[in-house]
Amino acid sequence: MIIKSNIPALNALNRLQKNNKNTASTLEKLSSGFRINKAADDAAGLSISEKMRAQIRGLDQAQRNIQDGISLIQTAEGGLAEIQNPNLQRLRELAIQAANDTLTQVDRQSIQEEVEQIKKAIDEIANDTEFNGIKLLNVPDSGKVTKTIEVMKTVTKTETTYVPEVVDLSKATSITIYERSAGLNELTIPLTSLPMSVEWSPPDSPTEKYLFEIYRYGFKTTAYGPAQGYTPGNNITGVRLNGLSGYDGITEMWANKIETTNGGWKFRDCKIFCVNSHSTFHYNETK
Repeated sequence: MIIKSNIPALNALNRLQKNNKNTASTLEKLSSGFRINKAADDAAGLSISEKMRAQIRGLDQAQRNIQDGISLIQTAEGGLAEIQNPNLQRLRELAIQAANDTLTQVDRQSIQEEVEQIKKAIDEIANDTEFNGIKLLNVPDSGKVTKTIEVMKTVTKTETTYVPEVVDLSKATSITIYERSAGLNELTIPLTSLPMSVEWSPPDSPTEKYLFEIYRYGFKTTAYGPAQGYTPGNNITGVRLNGLSGYDGITEMWANKIETTNGGWKFRDCKIFCVNSHSTFHYNETK
């Protein structure tokens, strides 16, 4: 006789497989510490737990960010404390000591040498105090608005409040004139003596001719026309003063956006300096 099925054995196997599955699920929960490890454990609960887990990880990262900020502030505070004590305290002590009339010039020179060393140490602390490459004590001034104006090349100027003052061209070493005809041309004229006048034809457009008249407080340009046998040109696009002295450390002044008028050239929309309808340079001194 051949036995083709064993119902009790199949039932026992089925129960054994279910018990093994439940045992594996229980061991997974015990080893992970989580009640829900997969959607089969609790689909709705898994969705809720994953959302809460994402919120918890975000809060943990925010806490680490706060700790980084505290570390940055503590680093800056340490640099400031090092500047204040002993450096600034010692500077004050030396200043009071130098006021002693019983000291000789040699004694005061020794005090001054120590002062210079302390100043150097303060500069090093201010320049080298940083956190993750971020300067903490000596940071660039970001409170000013800058505008870039194209006049043959990019010139960056700081916009602020100005009081105009007429510029004395005798305080400049030279003046550079920019012209755009067939190509890009520029002419630099040394200001050896004023007044002076210079005739010039652009290399890229020799059929044009200009007369530049330079005075102590003004500048004028005239384009020759057909009566003189030249093609009339109006391509002067910018003027720059070079080597200036006596204007708060400013060595260059620019004018751009030139338009023609009956009285000559008129410069407008300038931030560092302007030229009025009589072609007089103006310096804008910061209040």
